[in-house]
Amino acid sequence: MATPIGTPSGAETKRAAFDAHRRSGGISRQQLRVMKALANCREGALTRQQLSARIPMPLTSVCGRVRELLDAGHLELGEQERRSDGPARSRVQLTNAGYDALELMLEAQEES
Repeated sequence: MATPIGTPSGAETKRAAFDAHRRSGGISRQQLRVMKALANCREGALTRQQLSARIPMPLTSVCGRVRELLDAGHLELGEQERRSDGPARSRVQLTNAGYDALELMLEAQEES
């Protein structure tokens, strides 16, 4: 069965939903998990690999959520972790705006 002309494919539909979510400015559950992990770590900043292990969440998901949070200004790049067995890894940390957003989200959860 052929797809009618003008009907979006499944990939196009998913992409449109993803773009709409990003434009809405909402913080997803996965983004909240990343933010909580960073707020609760003693080091203050973690690599994406460390976040993936702590949450736990697949590395590909962590990388996507970190990119979204960086774009939104909730995270910033910190120091790089030097490694002898490969390239350096960037650490990420919450910004002041990220701490504020996290606090608001946690307060909203407590009220509901």
